[in-house]
Amino acid sequence: MAIFDAVRFAPSAKNLQPFKFFVFNSSEVKQKLVKIYVREWFVNAPIVVACCVDYSKAWLRSDAKNYGDVDAAIAVDHLTLAAAENGLATCWVANFDVSVAESEFDFGENYKPLAFIALGYPADSSQKKVRKEIKDFVEFK
Repeated sequence: MAIFDAVRFAPSAKNLQPFKFFVFNSSEVKQKLVKIYVREWFVNAPIVVACCVDYSKAWLRSDAKNYGDVDAAIAVDHLTLAAAENGLATCWVANFDVSVAESEFDFGENYKPLAFIALGYPADSSQKKVRKEIKDFVEFK
């Protein structure tokens, strides 16, 4: 719950928080998860969290840009950071079959799945991540 406490403090446009998180950890659900994203590590994660957005509740910028995805992404980022702070590992999965996810899970009216996050303790072997140098993505004017 500490992780979700961090999520509730994630900023969102006009503080509308147009997202909802669904936590899956049963074996029945894991059989459904394999239908949306076939990766052993994903299905074997102790917990998988779905982040969904109700775009009708999100703020619209003056050019009609819907900020639902942005708000949800910030919330997921808070989840991943809080998980890491608590010794857990996460993996954001965006490459899933949306139509199958919507048919397999009851996200409620208007909620569309944006991301699934595998959550658990990190594997013993850690993979070194290659990251850009700061100079490659920050420009001072």
